[in-house]
Amino acid sequence: MGFLRHVPAVLLASEFFIAAIGRLVPALRTFHGRVRRKSLLTAPALYPMVPFRDDVRAHMRYVGAWLLLTGLLVAIPATRGSRVTLGLVVFWTGAGAWSQWKCGMAYRVPVFNMALGALVFWLEQGR
Repeated sequence: MGFLRHVPAVLLASEFFIAAIGRLVPALRTFHGRVRRKSLLTAPALYPMVPFRDDVRAHMRYVGAWLLLTGLLVAIPATRGSRVTLGLVVFWTGAGAWSQWKCGMAYRVPVFNMALGALVFWLEQGR
């Protein structure tokens, strides 16, 4: 039963890695294109939190790097229970939910990931 408590962390880390890959790897044309079209709408809504409003390419690289770092922190067992990791998870999933809500998009995935991040933190605190 001990290995089951790692499942939420693996799922959350995978979500962050997939989101980062969509922003950082232009070789995946279809996936990168979908994320780029979405970023064209959400980048202006994230401007106070992300320092790029008009340069969507820089916006995608900046957010992708942070999502990759957050995914790494969630994937490493020694750091997944830290408050810094929880803060990054809550910040980036909250920013995603807020910007998607502001643009009229569905925002259930970021909200689910935020809840998953809280579950991972809670499970790691109860070791």
